[in-house]
Amino acid sequence: MHEKLDASFIIPTRNRAAILARTLPIFLSQRIDGGDYEVIVVDDASTDDTPDILRQAACGRLVAERLDRQVAAGAARNIAIRQARSDILILVDDDCFVGEDFLAVHLAAHANAPKIVATGPIIDIANLPAARPTPDGRIVQAHRNPFPSGNVSVHLKLVSDAGLFDEDFNEYGWEDLEFWERLRGLGAIRKFLVAAPVLHYKPTSITDNLPIRLRLERSRGRMGAIFHEKHPRLSVAILTKQLAILRWLDRLLDPLLETEKTVEAIIGGAAAPRSGFFRLLLLNHAEIAAGMEKREALRSRRRAD
Repeated sequence: MHEKLDASFIIPTRNRAAILARTLPIFLSQRIDGGDYEVIVVDDASTDDTPDILRQAACGRLVAERLDRQVAAGAARNIAIRQARSDILILVDDDCFVGEDFLAVHLAAHANAPKIVATGPIIDIANLPAARPTPDGRIVQAHRNPFPSGNVSVHLKLVSDAGLFDEDFNEYGWEDLEFWERLRGLGAIRKFLVAAPVLHYKPTSITDNLPIRLRLERSRGRMGAIFHEKHPRLSVAILTKQLAILRWLDRLLDPLLETEKTVEAIIGGAAAPRSGFFRLLLLNHAEIAAGMEKREALRSRRRAD
């Protein structure tokens, strides 16, 4: 019989060996008074040096699971959750830097509070930090996502009752907010922890790379269509750009501005436009158009059934 632990870190990773080598030691060396915890890392079929990083970090607290076939973040988290040996799950990403008391702050939030979903600030950074973040009362940035999978803790029973992450979300986008919809339906209450910040590494090589961002927006659009189909409410439609007026505007602008043609060209290697407004227009088109296509595919599947 396995020993019961105080907490389980849940970390999916794929092809992030260099950053994982920096963040994993931080999660393995959290300060905790008595008791112990585990760090469960699911390697989502990485093709880089991630397996070597995990082997080098091997210790009693680390549980490493290697997948031979790529799934997605939600499915990878589910694999880790099913292995957890504690009642408290702390979900973080492989590119997150935290302070040494991060675990303790999250644990304290769950004392005699089984319905609490605890989240903290997520602060995007373009450069790797020289040291761990030091929390203080001046940090007030709240993440808009009520269930940010890069900084959230929750009771295992609540997660199990909600049914874990929905694995229909097999691309980037919305699986965490869809999960929050189900948690909230079970009476979950969000608690914001100002003393548990995360520094989230987002290098400019990604944020300034328009082809990458366009591909991500297409994924977000497709997953947004799934989210709205599962929760067909106005609030979800607004959030995921599934409103009819947005689809109408996109269809109106596309032949005038050649947005789809431009998106395809940029993804294929053409130079990106300098206009910030046109870039924003292209990003919105990528999400809306992909969402429309997925929406129609879902409708066709329902009719066929």
